[in-house]
Amino acid sequence: MGSGVKVEGLRNVNAALARMQAVMAPAQRRRLLLAAGAAVSRYIHKCFAEERAPEWPASLPGAGAARSANAAAGRPWEPLAEATIAGRRKGPKKGQGQVRILQDTGNLRKSVGMFATSDYVEVGSREPYGHYHQTGTKRVPARPFVGWNRRDAWEFEKRVWAAIERAAR
Repeated sequence: MGSGVKVEGLRNVNAALARMQAVMAPAQRRRLLLAAGAAVSRYIHKCFAEERAPEWPASLPGAGAARSANAAAGRPWEPLAEATIAGRRKGPKKGQGQVRILQDTGNLRKSVGMFATSDYVEVGSREPYGHYHQTGTKRVPARPFVGWNRRDAWEFEKRVWAAIERAAR
């Protein structure tokens, strides 16, 4: 992946992960983290489809990055500027059809992937410009696309605790 991101506000998940690392074998941890990564990847694609920020967006390190991503949490992405819409590439049908936010070429959406070890899973975009859209710049509003939704986080937390209970037997 490109730059690492951190999803904040998941204290219960973080506590379960810490306990999981203490009691489970590496292969078991990796399987759970792969499942979490798959859930986050699906949710990212849902965010693209709905043109909406995740409920718990990931933030990059840096001044104001967490603040700008969290301010957009769960909200529709900022609409495109008229100049952006006018300049979009659309091949022979330029100017026809719907203009999708963050999806001019589809490269950002297609670049979403994950990497997992027994200690962590990283989900995000391989595109170097992805972090500018995640947190915004002076000219580009934050349109976070990497993060969790509450239901998936809760389901993952339940799976981790169930696996911990099985491992402790």
